[in-house]
Amino acid sequence: MDKTDHNILAELQRNGRLSSQALAERVGLSTSPCWRRVRKMEQSGVIKAHVAIVDPAAVGLHVLAYAQVSLEDHHPDSVAEFDSVLPARPEILECHAMSGQHDYLLKIICESIGAYDRLLCEHDPADQGRAHGQYELRVAHQQEYDRAATGVVRGEASSAGAPSAGGLMEIAPGNLDCV
Repeated sequence: MDKTDHNILAELQRNGRLSSQALAERVGLSTSPCWRRVRKMEQSGVIKAHVAIVDPAAVGLHVLAYAQVSLEDHHPDSVAEFDSVLPARPEILECHAMSGQHDYLLKIICESIGAYDRLLCEHDPADQGRAHGQYELRVAHQQEYDRAATGVVRGEASSAGAPSAGGLMEIAPGNLDCV
């Protein structure tokens, strides 16, 4: 990938709906070579998808939460059992394997704190794979997490897509008791 490819990616991240002609003009190419570069990046997996970023609040999703989960054991069967339940829960946007005190960090989006609580009580991911859910709920305000990150393709550090520490508020650290 060269500088022109990086410029194409940056423009597409800013506006994925650009026409081939408009994109080509912005990066200083003619339409056909620009289109070929985009197509090559799609075929090689550099461009994974063309998506629409939905405003979560506009569709009734007001709570973005992060939950930390620790497995009771790390036997491959336990890990596989835990991993198998995650795709069935549309509320779980991301699952990151971690090192340290917790094994997983889950990014969850829900309608409300009550919906989050119901998810954990009725469909607790920690119930799978002999896991222990130790939940430290942090809720990001909408305006803090709905910005798309830019500049990443150029290798620049950007915090535009991540909630700032000031945009987080601690709600309920500790173990979740479902009654």
